Amino acid sequence: MLLQEKASFLKAARVSKAFLQPKLLHWTKTGTVTEGSFKVRKVLTVPDISRNELLSLAASAESYSTHPIARSIVTATDLDENPLDQVDSIQEISGSGIIASIKGAKVYVGNHLLLETSGINIPSKFSTLETAGPEIFIAKNNKFLGRIVVSDELKEDAREGIRELKDLGITPVMLTGDNEEASQFMADKAGISEVYAQLKPTDKFEIMKTLRAKFGPVLYVGDGINDAPVLAGSDVGAAMGSGSDSAIEAADLVFLNSSVEAIPKSVKIARKVLRTAKENITFAILVKVLVLVMGLLGYANMWFAVFADTGVTIICVLYSIRLLKIKF
Repeated sequence: MLLQEKASFLKAARVSKAFLQPKLLHWTKTGTVTEGSFKVRKVLTVPDISRNELLSLAASAESYSTHPIARSIVTATDLDENPLDQVDSIQEISGSGIIASIKGAKVYVGNHLLLETSGINIPSKFSTLETAGPEIFIAKNNKFLGRIVVSDELKEDAREGIRELKDLGITPVMLTGDNEEASQFMADKAGISEVYAQLKPTDKFEIMKTLRAKFGPVLYVGDGINDAPVLAGSDVGAAMGSGSDSAIEAADLVFLNSSVEAIPKSVKIARKVLRTAKENITFAILVKVLVLVMGLLGYANMWFAVFADTGVTIICVLYSIRLLKIKF
């Protein structure tokens, strides 16, 4: 109940205890540290295709996707001048992008890994461009056509939330599939010193296992479909309320308002609740042992026994209720 009042939903009681243990916090970038509200900033094309034509082609391929980057491309497209084409089939490559069949042509929309594994060469002037945002390359029938530059904004409470996590003894680590320049740029703004970029979902899971073996229990925060396996495999998996259904289903804890500050608050609440429970148990045992000894020595009557049972229970309940008044 206390976590729900603080805009967090705990799905498993065991997680409250697990919050005492994490030494590392792993999270993705998009939708967790950042707003997840992308905007198209720049469109770079090869000479034989226009800006609107490239946007229309990419938007057609992404038209069935609910990913924030895909929606930003569709929004930026002038549908009156270049209406979307019907997609015949689509294949999603986890952690890379999509391959769509449009009017008999094979259209590639994704990061550099998608094009490289498909044998498509990216001209150096497009691949070496440094941008503070995810990379989206477009190709058609194995011919490179251009690159779309989008950007995201850091959440207002991200830097403060990360500082609080560090004060709690938890080291934040960013795991993301975005390019290194964009990831490092956002990490620097947020105050995260350790970044692993251009990762596939399986890479995230392997890195999490490696760091867990080295440092200890891990709290993982994510919001995308690709994060579900890592959320399920971490010591504590947490999803943002604005995340995908699969991420929310796999997570142990859901931050309903998607606030970064909700993460350290939840850790503080869990630690305080468990500390209070231990104090109550210790108090109850000490009182019962004391009354038992007094009874053996002939100093305790029935009313002492009533106090040791009912009285101690009431005191413990009243002591626990004070948690509702504490501001975290």
